[in-house]
Amino acid sequence: MNRLSLVALFVVSVALVSVANAQHLTSARLYLKLRQFEQAEASAEKAVAKDPDDEEAWYVLGQIRFELKKYSTMVDAFDKSLAVKPEYKDEIYRYRLKVWADTYNAGVKYYTAGQQTDSVAKFQTAIDSFTVAVKAMPDSSTTYYVLGLSQYATKNYDKAIEALSTCVEKDPKRTDAMKLVGQIHLQSAREKNEAKDSVGAQKEYLLAAAAYEKLYAADPKTTDNIIALIDVYERAKMSDKALNLTSNCVKENPNNRICRFAYGVYLSKQTKYDQSVEQFKAVIDAEPNNQDELYKDAVYNLGVANLNWGVQIKEAADKKAEEEAKLKKGKKKNDKIVEDYSYKEKFKAALPYFEKTAQYRTDDPAIYQQLGKIYANLNMTKEMKEAFDRADKLLKEGK
Repeated sequence: MNRLSLVALFVVSVALVSVANAQHLTSARLYLKLRQFEQAEASAEKAVAKDPDDEEAWYVLGQIRFELKKYSTMVDAFDKSLAVKPEYKDEIYRYRLKVWADTYNAGVKYYTAGQQTDSVAKFQTAIDSFTVAVKAMPDSSTTYYVLGLSQYATKNYDKAIEALSTCVEKDPKRTDAMKLVGQIHLQSAREKNEAKDSVGAQKEYLLAAAAYEKLYAADPKTTDNIIALIDVYERAKMSDKALNLTSNCVKENPNNRICRFAYGVYLSKQTKYDQSVEQFKAVIDAEPNNQDELYKDAVYNLGVANLNWGVQIKEAADKKAEEEAKLKKGKKKNDKIVEDYSYKEKFKAALPYFEKTAQYRTDDPAIYQQLGKIYANLNMTKEMKEAFDRADKLLKEGK
């Protein structure tokens, strides 16, 4: 066979393939129009098998799979169409957007149902829906976030963290995802502690610390972020980092109210209440007319610090009195033990801050319960009754 004959044979073969492909594609379109989707899919699959470089055949296959609700493989077909040629770019985007909206909304529906019924099956269905939504619109950070939430609900922590990490990669401003990663590591640490796995728990605490460091770096102006970081440093046995974080912050920014507040929290955790009171007062004194959330938090923590300081003094006094009682046992009955009531001064100091907090948190029964206890220690019977009555009422109302 000469060279010309070989060329002619090749041309004929290509033509035959092209004709066969056109026939399969025509059949696929016809079946699609008749809404015979399974036959349409079979024909379209034959078309792309004959000619993998036919962007139209891949596009039609994607259309058919949309109708069959085979959304995952629909995306695969559309991707292959675009890889050959972006001829149907706009149409494909509309299909993907429609699938994303439907599966995202379905996922939210099932996730909500899972929360209401505590049903793992509902959460799993939500995961399936969000997984398709992510494939349809892979640049949607929100979809990765809700996928992570759903994975967390089924205690699939690794998958949850994977989804949330992708969420942050897509949008570095997603501090909610960063925070949830930290919370998941803390939850995992608690579970490992309960299982007597101290090594595993410590590893999770360290991972939680890394997550909260990232959160604090992204949003240092939110008080809760630095407080959470201090707390996780303590749990991860990294008190030196907590000290450096807070004390250095105050040294470098003495007028920074958040730094002062964070340092006060750290000192309170170390039971250095006298020093913590100084820091919380500095927060209030810095901007006495700016009664924002930080101001209110400082007021509350001033109450807590003074109260705990009083409890500390009382416990020390009680211990001392107990020791003296043992030493004086058997001595004359008129030898009296001198009781130390100096702790009440701290309770008195705590009182106005709790009373002010009650003005901000009118529906918080815990505040009124605490007020009742302080009033009781200060022999303020009427106020004690009113505070406990208010707490009981709020608890009954379920507020």
